[in-house]
Amino acid sequence: MSPAAQPDLLVPNGIPDRVLVCGLGSLGQHCVATLRQFGLQVSAIEEAEPQSWEFPDLRDWLEDFVVGDCRQPSVLRQAQIQRYRAILLVTSNEQVNLETAFAVRALGSEARLVVRSAKQNLNEQVGERLKNFVAFEPTDLPAPAFSVVAAAGELRGFFELEGKKLQVMKRQVPTDVWRSQNLIKKLNSPSCRVLSHSSDASQALNYFSDWQADTELQPGDTVVYIEVTDEFTIRVQRPQRRSRPYKQRFWKSLVQDLSWGSLKQRLSQLWQVTDQNQAVRAALISGFAVLVFLVLGAVLFQVSYLDSIEFQDALNVTVVLMLGGFDNLFGRLTLPFEISLGLYLFSLIMTVVGTTFVGILFALLNEYILSSRFQFAKRRPPVPQKDHVVLIGLGRVGQRVAALLQTLNQPVVGISPTALDSSILPQMPLLVGNVINLLERVNLDTAKSIVAATDDEMLNLEVGLMAHSRNPQSRIAIRIFGQRLTEHLAQLLPYARILCAYDLAAQAFATAAFGENILRLFRANNHTVLVVDYEVKPDDAFAKLSLSDIAHRYGVVPIFHQSPQRNGFSLIPPYTTTVQAGDRLVVLAEIDSIKRIEQTSRHVLQ
Repeated sequence: MSPAAQPDLLVPNGIPDRVLVCGLGSLGQHCVATLRQFGLQVSAIEEAEPQSWEFPDLRDWLEDFVVGDCRQPSVLRQAQIQRYRAILLVTSNEQVNLETAFAVRALGSEARLVVRSAKQNLNEQVGERLKNFVAFEPTDLPAPAFSVVAAAGELRGFFELEGKKLQVMKRQVPTDVWRSQNLIKKLNSPSCRVLSHSSDASQALNYFSDWQADTELQPGDTVVYIEVTDEFTIRVQRPQRRSRPYKQRFWKSLVQDLSWGSLKQRLSQLWQVTDQNQAVRAALISGFAVLVFLVLGAVLFQVSYLDSIEFQDALNVTVVLMLGGFDNLFGRLTLPFEISLGLYLFSLIMTVVGTTFVGILFALLNEYILSSRFQFAKRRPPVPQKDHVVLIGLGRVGQRVAALLQTLNQPVVGISPTALDSSILPQMPLLVGNVINLLERVNLDTAKSIVAATDDEMLNLEVGLMAHSRNPQSRIAIRIFGQRLTEHLAQLLPYARILCAYDLAAQAFATAAFGENILRLFRANNHTVLVVDYEVKPDDAFAKLSLSDIAHRYGVVPIFHQSPQRNGFSLIPPYTTTVQAGDRLVVLAEIDSIKRIEQTSRHVLQ
């Protein structure tokens, strides 16, 4: 198969079943494992023998393993790059990947290039010149999967196609919308198509399983369908929360807040939060010192002149001294009032302390005003009180997940170890500092989902465990990179969604090696579903087949069809449509379905 505007897949020498992977880090090893599922012969180039293999037998899966710098022409010649239909450039260095792409073309290879790179504009420019080129950023690909888990509703996937919104929903019968739709076939329409049906709630759904059109829907049945919609929607079946009476909760919270232990804990948290901002810490120390001397001075003057002045007058004298007014009170040759030597010395010390710390406060205030360039930045909204998503980690993946959740109109609060620019996600509440300490301030007990998406696997695991102990009813998504840890955690933490970022990305990279254009991927019932864009060639497996034949033969769901002979396109096209060479077809497919399509195409070509 070939995507829109892509040349033929076959390399000049006509060998269609070999793929070269440059870079055997975590992503590269996952790509090798995924490509092996297609029955392809896979070779690899790496600078040195990997010290750790994600898959114990992966070294034996490689047809050839070349040690060296993949940018060097001599290394590429040693790997015999003319043998390969596709070359995956997936090292962790984007510059190395792009340099290797140019080196491959300079050696005359026309193989499909699948490149790991986040430089979108540069990728487009390079792609126009190198041809048969596609680039992905592996950290962006899993973001939709995280956002769907965090949404915690009936939504299973969502994407846009030619400006139209499509969403995959999993719902139980009955609902108000379906009460009159007692047969499955009645659910199908020009804007909706059933993907699967199950009458057993405990049964694992095959998302593209066969279903009988005349089956009558019963209460408790589960139906998965894709529909065209104006706005992405999320319906959530929330469990009933047991809550204590309001007055009881109010008084208990008040007592806890007034206790010394609670006050000490809050002060400790405040001190740790300011660890990343020394200016704020200096302001807190200065303010505290000024407040202590202000109160102490007022008390001493009141006690010393109990019969002469009121407390307000004593406080006024203290304020004057703290603001450098020592000469106003004691600047005369003869003192106008009697004062003990101790109180006189304390007044002098208070003036020095006040001048110092008040000066620090003014300096910090001036620095803040100057750094803001006299612009009043828009304040971020407050932390939501309940039914929100707590997103930990706002790197590239976290920012993408947050943006998608905002697209779904989901309340979300972010926690980041480092400060973000005010222009990044300005409408999202954000807390910056120590992640573990800040969990106390995001209303974790009432959150509906917690997503741990930092670059630190152990921190993600720690957050996931803490979140579950605090709020067992919430949905938890944990970002992991290694395959072995993913498998272990999936068994030990059945309540959490363990998403291996590189496993998800590898499926898109491997599928792109066949020339397919991957528009989106999402997770559904522990399966990865790819939205794949095909341009049908005369010798392709799809040519001259009806959409019904394609769907049942390969286990895919056609959701878009466009013919050059007709104006416009069809979303959720009728299954009676026949596909011709030159048509564009977009389908939902799992990796096994793509494998069957690829094997059929190779058989036709042979």
